[in-house]
Amino acid sequence: EVADVVQTGTSEAIQRLSVRLFEDPDVPQIRLTDPRFRWLRKTYPRILPEAATLAEMVDGLRAQSSHHVEFLPTLLEHLIDYTADLRGGTLEDELLGIVAALSPARNTAPMLARFGWAGGEPATLQEAAALVEVSRERIRQIEHRIASVCAERVVWTPVLDRALRVAANHAPLTQAALGTRLRRSGLTASESFSIEGLVTAQKVFGKPRRVEGRRWQGATILVHTDGPEGDDFIELLDAIRTAALKLVNNQGMATVDDVVERLGAEDCQVAPADVVQALRLDDSVVVVEDQWLFHPSTDSRNPLSSRLDKMLVFWPELPIDIAVSQLARETREQRRYVPSIEGLAAFVAWHPAYGLENGQIGRTKPHTIDDVLSGGELAIARYILARDEPPDFTSIVRDLERPGLSRVNIAVILAQSPIVHRYGFRKTYRYTLLTPAAFGHETDESGIEDELAGLDDDEDARALDEPAIVGKEDGDSGLLAPGELAQRPEGGDTAADPRTEGEAAAYPPLEVALRKLLSVYSPLPLTVARVQLRRQPGLAGDDLDGEITALAWELGDFIIEGDRIRLRPHLTLRPEDELGRDELVVYRAIRNAGNPLRDDVISRHYGGDATVPALERHRVLLESCVIVALDGGRYEALRDCHTVGVHFRNVADAESMGDLSDDDSGRSSGLESAAVRERIGEEFYRLAQGTGLARSDELIRELGDRRIVQVGPVQLRSILTRIDGLVELPDGWIATVAD
Repeated sequence: EVADVVQTGTSEAIQRLSVRLFEDPDVPQIRLTDPRFRWLRKTYPRILPEAATLAEMVDGLRAQSSHHVEFLPTLLEHLIDYTADLRGGTLEDELLGIVAALSPARNTAPMLARFGWAGGEPATLQEAAALVEVSRERIRQIEHRIASVCAERVVWTPVLDRALRVAANHAPLTQAALGTRLRRSGLTASESFSIEGLVTAQKVFGKPRRVEGRRWQGATILVHTDGPEGDDFIELLDAIRTAALKLVNNQGMATVDDVVERLGAEDCQVAPADVVQALRLDDSVVVVEDQWLFHPSTDSRNPLSSRLDKMLVFWPELPIDIAVSQLARETREQRRYVPSIEGLAAFVAWHPAYGLENGQIGRTKPHTIDDVLSGGELAIARYILARDEPPDFTSIVRDLERPGLSRVNIAVILAQSPIVHRYGFRKTYRYTLLTPAAFGHETDESGIEDELAGLDDDEDARALDEPAIVGKEDGDSGLLAPGELAQRPEGGDTAADPRTEGEAAAYPPLEVALRKLLSVYSPLPLTVARVQLRRQPGLAGDDLDGEITALAWELGDFIIEGDRIRLRPHLTLRPEDELGRDELVVYRAIRNAGNPLRDDVISRHYGGDATVPALERHRVLLESCVIVALDGGRYEALRDCHTVGVHFRNVADAESMGDLSDDDSGRSSGLESAAVRERIGEEFYRLAQGTGLARSDELIRELGDRRIVQVGPVQLRSILTRIDGLVELPDGWIATVAD
């Protein structure tokens, strides 16, 4: 074509070259002031017409083609090759060409580093200056000059434009995800191009603001500017991450729909795709097939792995449907999660220690009984295997109950451990282990018996200190010790209600709470029992006296004499056996101090090496029935002492005046009426002003000033136990349960 133009000078040949040059619709808009087209002015200084864009220049030359026929074909070929190179290069090459055209060669490297275009985060002025041994001020001057030139001129950046489109279409992105996405799209030479560098290029070259960087979880993420703004977006990410973490920490796995449902219950509406995108921004939760969410740990810290390992010890080739049915034995609402067969199969396929073949789960790595069972489970397993017939609850308790393995511990293990199989009818249940024989399969169990028998007494004693089956609390990194079984369940110490599990039905939540009370104060005034029981979640009923009386008649362990309740003479309860570990530590600390304590000084009175996490201490102070909340944010251990006596005499006086009456008239007309509780709730939310927090003394003052009701701290505390969604915090604060 060049030869044709040179020889004939036909306009058709020149037209064909022009079409090839302008086949990209962005090329005609190239400004002649673009620093990379400086070579045009140097190479063809005599033929450049007065034009602003490349298209105007070519049109002007074509109009004078008879005068420039010897230059025009060569010029068009040069432009075709040059623009093709710019369009097909990488982002690093494109930015390098622009910087090189605007600064001396020795300054190119430091400026690329300063803008974040050399891979990695943008360099500081000091770091950039050190590359060429100049001052920081000199680097700042060069940076300002390049940014000013780019702001004044329209620079053609086809690769940057495509990179911004890719980033915006796939945001939010982490640094690693952005690098991978750009590399796979052929836009960068490596996967190290930084988020800051891309955002800086967008700003320097005056591009429409499509993406921006946001700090989240200690790292920068790239977000689309059309999404939720600033802090709202970060709050949304935090909400999604928190909801997913709670689920997988408690259960080991969950689904994306579970997270959507949980957030929906908190009035936060999100789409499943948004949940997946948010959770892929960090590695706190594993996302598989955009549907399944797994705890990232593959050891015993994963609650689901821990339970599967227990079952596989007794049944090495475990049918997946039986595994699902055994996982359903968990009865506590917060921890209860029954995966579908499809979900459990996905978990097994993801987990490196498991395999699935012909519908049976197996381990790819060997493990032993004492590696995975708690001391309590190990003792019960040895006991069951040593019996000719499956034992019942009474015989297990009679033969195994001892310090560290109480009746409650045994009840919870039999109720919730996945290694236990129960059959029979209520009150006559028999217990055996999860083995093929228990489900009608032929097998040889001698290996299990030999392994259990091979553990001597010292090993058994050591096993009693090993992690147990209850699992992790939110935020804990390990499992509970056997002595803590059923003493730190989700939602308070009374939440481990084994009522649905055979003989363990003797321990409903009300009895568990009464046993705690009577272990520290007996005989117990019913007034004290009523007030303290309302502190426990789920025990703020309107007829506690009737429930206590019914329980005493049903069980026969309690005797009501006048206005007091006590145990039958043959029964003895100790706080060490009835209280949870953290509850016992806090109770002893307050009791040993000899006087009421504020929350912030209780930890100074812990005995020995005992410690309790702050959140657990707060929970005990708010919910434990053996802790007495006094005025002024102080707490006393429940016992027959002067301070506690004065406190409850004041409560009794309030009851006698109808303030805390439980009879029908008191509930309909006194402080406990539904209308009054509703007004108090409305006043709280008015004071909270959307924060979910208000001071109790301010609420009392406002209730009086607005002539809603006259209450004191004790009466308000009692009323709050009957208002759904509100809870009293230490130091005189009231909050919504969600907050």
